[in-house]
Amino acid sequence: MLTGPPFPTVQERAASLRMDLKSLSRKLLLRLGDDCSDPLAPEALVNLAATCHQMLKTLQPKLIKLREFRIGVRELCSKAPYQTTFSTLAEAFELSWNDRSLSLSNLAILGQLLQKGALPNLLELDLSHRCNSKIEDQGFAALVEDLSPRSLPALQALYLSFNAIGNKGTRSLSSSLAKGAMANLKHLVLNSNLISDAGMASLSGAIAEGALRKLETLDIDGNMFGDEGVKSFSAAIGVQFTLPSLRELDLDRNHITDEGMSVLAKAIAWDPFRAFGLKPPQPALPALEKLRVEGNIGTSALVEDVCAHRRFQSISRVAASRPMRMGMRGLPYCV
Repeated sequence: MLTGPPFPTVQERAASLRMDLKSLSRKLLLRLGDDCSDPLAPEALVNLAATCHQMLKTLQPKLIKLREFRIGVRELCSKAPYQTTFSTLAEAFELSWNDRSLSLSNLAILGQLLQKGALPNLLELDLSHRCNSKIEDQGFAALVEDLSPRSLPALQALYLSFNAIGNKGTRSLSSSLAKGAMANLKHLVLNSNLISDAGMASLSGAIAEGALRKLETLDIDGNMFGDEGVKSFSAAIGVQFTLPSLRELDLDRNHITDEGMSVLAKAIAWDPFRAFGLKPPQPALPALEKLRVEGNIGTSALVEDVCAHRRFQSISRVAASRPMRMGMRGLPYCV
């Protein structure tokens, strides 16, 4: 005769149910604690933890973590050039840590703020480092990886000039862009970094997926990419409507030879057959007005002929020095 396991008694089932309810209750409390863990407004979590002893015991680790995080945010605010506080940080339209020597922990804290969507109004973020310690790949990856569409939804300008951002950092940025982060970005300045062909391939991949449709200015002057990087970029802009708003493109001072110049020229060329309706009417970079290609190995004449044909300016002809850009506060600065 077959015998199965004995049925649990009423007391055993009641004890098991109490354990299940206790586990479920703890999970719900922790989830509620996550929803209330705003680093810039901790009152909700503090008040929730103060409701009863069990609540305080469950949420104590989150309170400690939030306190440590706020200490990091306070240090980050202290490095800003203007008087930045917790309240003004959440409401800021412009933030600048230009030449402020942000540490790896500072960048990680800022990255967590971005991930949480704590800066919804930010229009301009300046992290350029011309003089002091520069942002490297590890710190930049901590800043921009795992960003989502809720991260920097209003951002229009991102300045990262004169850092040490290479292929790993560019890959992290491109991955977040492809996920929908910074969807309203208009000005991306990456001049004087360490981006080579692999980094350009990552950025071009995000462009090909339509992540930068609203971009008006792309400055990647003074990096380390050559013909392969330009080929990746040219292939990306060959996909229709990937950069429909781009007006200024700066590729100065890289390692582009005549081969890369020729590929770029073909990519932006205005095909006369389009005017007769024999091909789609939208050329690559339809809004392009200014292009810089000086300081490369190849001759800029290959691109300048295309510029003349499309009737927009090749800045390599018309401007010997870098233009002054106006910041959000109306103050000019050179990028």
